[in-house]
Amino acid sequence: VTTDFDPMLSKLIVHGRNRAEAIARGRRAAQDYVILGVTTNLAYLDTILDHPKFRSGDVSTGFLAEEADELNQDRDPATTDILAAATVLSDARLVKALENVPEIYRLMGNWRN
Repeated sequence: VTTDFDPMLSKLIVHGRNRAEAIARGRRAAQDYVILGVTTNLAYLDTILDHPKFRSGDVSTGFLAEEADELNQDRDPATTDILAAATVLSDARLVKALENVPEIYRLMGNWRN
């Protein structure tokens, strides 16, 4: 992805009957979301959604700055290794799948309107 593109590749919106349900759905979506080829902030968003202050609604516009140390803690290195392996495996499946795509779509790459 070049600098010609907006850095926001997608937007995740969830709804729920109440705050707790919306947060649970948001966490599930952030954990299940897959974007390959670029670094995302999905783990960071999941950490925010799981924070006790966020869960209770006790936040202001200063929340991210106030809780920066806690929100930015390094995650378990094993998690990083697992995610890296999953990315490699996913990419291998993508390459295999592209072998059966008509030539015009292969030339276009993965971008679709």
